[in-house]
This record gives sequence, structure tokens and C-alpha cells, in this order.
Amino acid sequence: MSEKSLGQPTASRQSRFSDVSALGRMIGWDIDFRQLDPGPEEIPAQIRVGRNVALVRVGFKRSYHQRGSAPSGTLTFGTPLNGSLDWYARPIDSPAIMNFNHASGFDCVSQCGFEAVVFSIREDYLQQVSETLRLPVPDHLSEPQAGSVVRGDNSVRSLRMLLRQLLDAEQPCLDEEQESAVTLELLNATLTDAGFNEKISLPARSRAIATALDYIEDNRYGSVTVNEISMNTGISLRTLDRAFQERFGIGPKAYLIRRRLMGVREILSDYSATTRVADAANEWGFWHMGQFAHDYRMLFGELPSDTLRRTPSFK
Repeated sequence: MSEKSLGQPTASRQSRFSDVSALGRMIGWDIDFRQLDPGPEEIPAQIRVGRNVALVRVGFKRSYHQRGSAPSGTLTFGTPLNGSLDWYARPIDSPAIMNFNHASGFDCVSQCGFEAVVFSIREDYLQQVSETLRLPVPDHLSEPQAGSVVRGDNSVRSLRMLLRQLLDAEQPCLDEEQESAVTLELLNATLTDAGFNEKISLPARSRAIATALDYIEDNRYGSVTVNEISMNTGISLRTLDRAFQERFGIGPKAYLIRRRLMGVREILSDYSATTRVADAANEWGFWHMGQFAHDYRMLFGELPSDTLRRTPSFK
């Protein structure tokens, strides 16, 4: 769903993906998802694109720690349809719209069976509709605080219903009237929501997670241990474990292993790369190949060689 794709109407696409990296490439997102529970994945996605608006409905069988950033040149939002979501350490348990436009990207945890619709609108088109309808564009729409959300009310429900209808329609692509309707519903929802720009007060465990994740990313290619995370961040092992168990359902060690395994999978799934399984594993700090293959299969439901074999070569 890149900026280029919004410039040319394209037909509705229904696809299934075996990993989130392939989905990210398809819709033009810079994503960094970490699968939290073991098992193979099959991700159904439905995509409808117009000149100025793009919609994607996606579902996940597995739980994920979702991080990343939305396409540039657009304002992008999402709304859950099914399943539970932890959005910046806050549960989303009612109709809501999440704002993906913070400069740092987004950060959330989705559980098994989670389904959502995300939609992107060209920034210049949003301004055009705003001027035509004489509706102001709130500053917090394009420059939100991290974790901004529009809570459920009638206008949010109306937008969710419209998105469902457009995705279920037989018409192959979005027309100008439909794009305008989506933009209008978004403006109505944000202008009537008092809590959209609310400040987020994160508890100590949430701050501990953020600090630990920063350290993990800074040392992601090495075989860093939980003890090293604790010592270098000043977070006790007990607090660290409780924080990870509370948010992700797994401890910091299991999370760290999954993070590194997702890094290997990204390399093996790269269509443009020439690599060997052992080289990709070593790059991410795996040296015991038997244990690595076992852990990889437990998480993704296939051996690393199966991932590499399935990746088409364009070289």
C-alpha cells in the first residue's frame, strides 16, 4: 500500500500469507512483527485501493508483538474487528480507531484470532476534503501522541460499518464517492472524540519493557542474555519477567529467542538475497544449528530450509 499504489486504482485482492514479512511487502508497510506463540501461520488479507484511499482487512491465527511504521505520504489508522489488542500497554476492548502516525511508529500486542481493518488516506486528499466540506483537520490527527486512540462512540461505529461494507462490496476498487465517505467519517469521529489526544501514563512495568526492548534492539545480533538485559538496564530480573509475562504471555528469554528467530526468517524470506541457512542463523547469534532448527520449527511450523526453498529466486 505504498504511495505509488494509491495513485492508480487497482482491483480488490484477496491473498493468504505464510509470514508477516510477505504481508508487509505487499501493503508497503515497514513492519517488525514478533510471533509470540508457536505454530505455522496463514494470514488472510483483503485489499481494496483507490486513488487516494486504501483499505486492508487482515487476520492472524497467532499472537504477535506488532511494531513498525505505516506508508509515508499518508495518514494511516486501524480499527479492531475481532480479538483482543494491547495498544501501548492499554487494552482495546471497545470500538476504537488507533492512530499509526506517530514519528516513532506503532507498538501493540495482538492475541490469537485478532482481525482488524487498517486504512490509509493521502495527506493532500484529506486536506482537500477538509476544505471542501469546511471541516477542520485536528492537529492531533497528523501529529498524534504515541498511543493515540479514538474511543468508541456512534461516529466510530459508523466508520467501522462503512469500512466493512466497502471491503465486502463486489465493486473491484474504491471510487471517488467512497473515498470521500471514508474521509468524512474519519473527520467526524476525530472531531467528536474528547479522548483522542489523552496523555498516556505508563506504569513502571511498561517503562521497564520499553527500556528492555531498546536494549534488545541495540544488541539484537548477539547472544545477549536476560541477566545482561537486567544488569545493563537496571531492571531486576523479577520485574523484567513479570512485565514480559504480563504483556506478552512469555518471559524475556523466550521473547528474545523469538525476536532473533524472526530476524533469521526475514533473511531467508528476502527474495533478493543469496544466503545459506547457517549464515543467516550465525548473523543472528545462533551457533548450535540443531537447537536453532528445533526452535525455528517450533515457532514457525517448518524448518528454515523449507522457508528458504519456498522463497522464489529472481537472481
